[in-house]
Amino acid sequence: MTLTLAGKAFAPAMFRRQWIMAMGLGALGLIPVRAHEYYALQFMLIHPWTEPTLPGQNEARVRFRLQSITDDDRLIGAQFAFSRVAELRSGIDNQLPPVPWIDIRRGESMNFSPEGFHVLLKDLAQPLYRDRSYPLSLRFERSGTLTVMMSMSSAD
Repeated sequence: MTLTLAGKAFAPAMFRRQWIMAMGLGALGLIPVRAHEYYALQFMLIHPWTEPTLPGQNEARVRFRLQSITDDDRLIGAQFAFSRVAELRSGIDNQLPPVPWIDIRRGESMNFSPEGFHVLLKDLAQPLYRDRSYPLSLRFERSGTLTVMMSMSSAD
């Protein structure tokens, strides 16, 4: 729930008050704390996940949502320790080449899913097991690198 830039962790100023309140009330059990929210300078990334894979399955499509987008940015890359390649994709057709970047527009919300823009993890080194989480790094042109914990479950 923090942003890391140049090795320093902080909550962005525009979200700091909400973050402090949510942590305090969540610790008291008064409201549920959403553990799958990540903050960057220009947006909030919600619930990164993919479906668990089976042995021998070598691809996984990552889903997440961007909202509260306050300024334009671009997703320019991704890295996942358990795959040889992480591609930016537009749509489910693997015959088309990956896209070089994905534009993120101020004032919009974006759903990343196999039917639209998403991250495709290729050449998986191991199965991705249900009910586990794995670190995924997303590189943005203006916001830098945001490392999130990607769940292996459903979009709850």
